[in-house]
Amino acid sequence: MTIPFEIHLTVDGLPAEETNAFVQCCTLEGAKPLLMELSRGACIRQPMLTKVLYATSLDTVLTDTDMLCGRLLSAGYTVNRVKIEIPADQAATWQEPALYFEWHGKINYVQPAALLQLCEKQEVHLSVNSLRNDPDTRFITLREYGPEPLFRERVSRLTEVLGSGGWELYKQQAEYCVYDTNVMLDKGWLTK
Repeated sequence: MTIPFEIHLTVDGLPAEETNAFVQCCTLEGAKPLLMELSRGACIRQPMLTKVLYATSLDTVLTDTDMLCGRLLSAGYTVNRVKIEIPADQAATWQEPALYFEWHGKINYVQPAALLQLCEKQEVHLSVNSLRNDPDTRFITLREYGPEPLFRERVSRLTEVLGSGGWELYKQQAEYCVYDTNVMLDKGWLTK
């Protein structure tokens, strides 16, 4: 069965003056560039290439990802993290070991103090894609290392609290991380 694998290749130390060249490099690879800025943590600024690859196995995706990492290195970018995810609704069919579930929600950035308080209480975290000139939106990330029912329960509770608090959820995505070479890159941002 062919499934969509979403790969995220985070690169090390992208100076601001090289941002346009990185965006162009991602575009040439048929990928989407992201420049995630986390609300806190050891590595606040995380430039990454994101691309969806359709394959029947993780091994195939890893081979393609290795080639892509090589092309990034040839272009002058050192990859310090390879993260690969599948849709969360396919987690039950996944036969290999996996790491964690993640949910991302794009919301309107209103009531910042209350939003930060909500995030702390719900054990979720904020970020922004600074390549998009959109100061009125943020991304919320929920990570769960436990079983899928717990993950679904936390997402349900979070979306309910967001809605009742006046935050509009523009879009959301639930994923199952099957490969992550540097989870410590999120140290200090995600506590769970």
